Amino acid sequence: MTRPAAERWREVDRLLDQALELPESERRDFLARACAGDAGLQQDVTDLLRACERAGSGKFMEVPAAQAAADLLEERGGEVPDDGESAAEAEALLEQLRQSLAPTYTVERELAGGGMSRVFLGQETALGRQVVLKLLPPDLAAGVNVERFIREIRLTARLQDPHIVPLLSAGSAPGTREAGALLYYSMPFVDGESLRARIAREGALPLRTAARLLHDIAGALATAHGQGVVHRDLKPENVLLTRDRALVADFGIGKAVSSAREGETGKLTAEGLVIGTPAYMAPEQALADPGMDHRADLYAFGLIAYEMLTGAPTFAADSPKGLLTAHLLELPEPIVHRRPELPAPLASLVMRCLEKRPADRPQSAEEIIREMDEVIFGGLKSSEQ
Repeated sequence: MTRPAAERWREVDRLLDQALELPESERRDFLARACAGDAGLQQDVTDLLRACERAGSGKFMEVPAAQAAADLLEERGGEVPDDGESAAEAEALLEQLRQSLAPTYTVERELAGGGMSRVFLGQETALGRQVVLKLLPPDLAAGVNVERFIREIRLTARLQDPHIVPLLSAGSAPGTREAGALLYYSMPFVDGESLRARIAREGALPLRTAARLLHDIAGALATAHGQGVVHRDLKPENVLLTRDRALVADFGIGKAVSSAREGETGKLTAEGLVIGTPAYMAPEQALADPGMDHRADLYAFGLIAYEMLTGAPTFAADSPKGLLTAHLLELPEPIVHRRPELPAPLASLVMRCLEKRPADRPQSAEEIIREMDEVIFGGLKSSEQ
């Protein structure tokens, strides 16, 4: 996809808004007339329309708008009912889990959840260790083949890296007749905080701290990608910090969900399913490109790096549609405009990760690690803080 100039981007956005106001049956003819033979313009708007339709259909695993408040409650040990859910309903779900998972687990309380799961703190009875139990939401679990989901989790559980939060187990518990089985997976409890909480509290991180954490994240990506595992939902909420080191959680969950929704032909039973979070979604991921690969994680890495180093997201919008438009068509503001003292190699690396075309980004996490080594042991010494 070409990267339009500001005037062309405004034209794409204007036509997109107009098309969204029309019934779906009228959009194709409208765009053919409005684009007046400009095939590239028509394709850009059509791609965005499809992405926006998926966003509106609820097929994105998106972080709730109240996530920042939830993270704060999590830090303080508070219980966080799901958005729009009554306290009684949340307590009923908690009690249902306690009964269903006993005696294997003792479920203590609910923690803050992301868009992909409800999160509970528990204890594994046999070993007496604290674990986190993550419960897939009913709309996702309803279409998942339980056996295949568990099999995919077992494959991902083989990942071993000091910067990856390992998966311990997966299973299902009896649910309601309406929602079906409750699908869950478990991982060790990490005594720390999320990168989201750190950025929310401190804003832009000190340069050495940010560089060290980014190196850890890249190391986790290198290990996972080397074994064919793409995260698909890398974001600050999934990066956990303990003793100023970073651990990446939820590797392989997106793959497990999508694979467990495939039929025998290998095609998705939920056509057009997009797994990820719009604020951290690569352009090819937003368009559900079947050729999407590990480089989508490198784009998300660039978004996280930009936010860690500036204290603000790369793109800001008040809707999934606005974020998708930005990721697909808008050029990010050069990071040095927001933090001029950044070493040139680090600024260049971040901006290359944010390229729209995967071929223009670094091609592997190992490449990022090599460049981060040069930043940490080279340029950082002469331009620190």
